[in-house]
Amino acid sequence: MLTGEVGTGKTTLITSCSNGCTKSEFQPAFVFNPRLSVSQFFDFMMADFGIPYESGQKGQMLLKLNSGFWSATRPGNAPC
Repeated sequence: MLTGEVGTGKTTLITSCSNGCTKSEFQPAFVFNPRLSVSQFFDFMMADFGIPYESGQKGQMLLKLNSGFWSATRPGNAPC
C-alpha cells in the first residue's frame, strides 16, 4: 500500500516500479476516493483484485485478500 499527499510522487514511483513488468507480475489497484469507509475500502480492494467475496464480512475479506496476495507470490506469479 502506498499513500501520501498530492504531488509527492506516488504515481511516478508506481510507474517506475511497474516498467518492464507484465500484468501477471504486477497488479496494482488504484483507490481514487480517499473518503471510503473501512468496509467500502475492502469491498473496493476485493473487486479491483478480482477476488470473490461476500460483502460485509471483514474477517473473511481479509483472509481471502491475504490468500490472494500469497497466491500471487508463488513461483511463476512472483512480482518484479
